[in-house]
Amino acid sequence: MRLAKLTGLEIEQQLAAGSLDLGIAFAPTALGGTEVEPVLEEQLVLVVGPENEFAKRKSVRLRELDGKSLVLLSKDYLTRRLIDKYFDEVGVKPNVVCETNSLEVMLGAIAESSISTIISEHGLRIVNDRYIAIPLREPTPVRTSALLWPKSSFRSISARTFGQMMRDRFLSGSRA
Repeated sequence: MRLAKLTGLEIEQQLAAGSLDLGIAFAPTALGGTEVEPVLEEQLVLVVGPENEFAKRKSVRLRELDGKSLVLLSKDYLTRRLIDKYFDEVGVKPNVVCETNSLEVMLGAIAESSISTIISEHGLRIVNDRYIAIPLREPTPVRTSALLWPKSSFRSISARTFGQMMRDRFLSGSRA
């Protein structure tokens, strides 16, 4: 089995071409020839520095981010497009002061300023006094990681075995 780091669209294209047996990406998918099997749902959270106006809050309503300065992933990323979709749903227009493809840049910007960012709840691996993760609500934004299978081709033993390992790890772990 070959492991590669590809975008979600590239994974779907290679699944359709028969170059991959299985992919892991975020749902929803872009192409119709992909079967999506959700395995992990995670919340997107607001991350702020200790001086941010939301730093002492237990949660923040999404509409409270209207006009607020944010550093976000670039629009090339599905996570960013999901965030934008949630903003559109509640009529929020944040002030996106920086777009990047680097989590380190996003976290660096918020640690030293009043700027905020939104990342997955599992994206903040370093817990310290420089970053505070705050749940978002009304609505609670989520993203879904999924196994991607080609709709109309044979599933190899190695791909099925790997898929089962992912189900065992994430589906049973999410119930605990």
